[in-house]
Amino acid sequence: MLRNTLTAAIFALVSAADEKPAPKQSYLDNIEDIENFKFDHVMFKTKKDCALDNYPSIRQFLEVESAHYAKLDVRVASEGQARVDLFNEGKKVDTIHIYKWDIEEIRLLMADLGLERDESNTWEKRQKAADLDSYLHTPPPAKKEASKEDKAEATDAAAEEGVKTEL
Repeated sequence: MLRNTLTAAIFALVSAADEKPAPKQSYLDNIEDIENFKFDHVMFKTKKDCALDNYPSIRQFLEVESAHYAKLDVRVASEGQARVDLFNEGKKVDTIHIYKWDIEEIRLLMADLGLERDESNTWEKRQKAADLDSYLHTPPPAKKEASKEDKAEATDAAAEEGVKTEL
């Protein structure tokens, strides 16, 4: 039994050596893909706060720094390490894992991705702006149309006071 297994293993190695090796590719072979790479949306995803105890730079970026980038979409996921996902026309085109990066490296990445940093932006300001936007763009509740009974009660009340009303 051992001899058959050993023979099969040697045969597999010899057969594999006879095949032509796959041509090596480098990133320079796809230089057109690299030059034409584009994205229109940047999303930062990370774990919940309590899971970031071992990653203080990521915690700092989530709680403070990420608010400085107005065009950065920040999401807290239940699984996975901290990462930056790049999208083009709604389709994910790349992921950059950053969970071991320090804060300066993350800032450089954000700059390389074309995101402008504005330290005057904070999470409090962003929340107030979202609240104001919601207030301005939420239609008022529809007016309840008065029923015939309500109109009759209003007419009776007005008649008692001596006021003429039209229905």
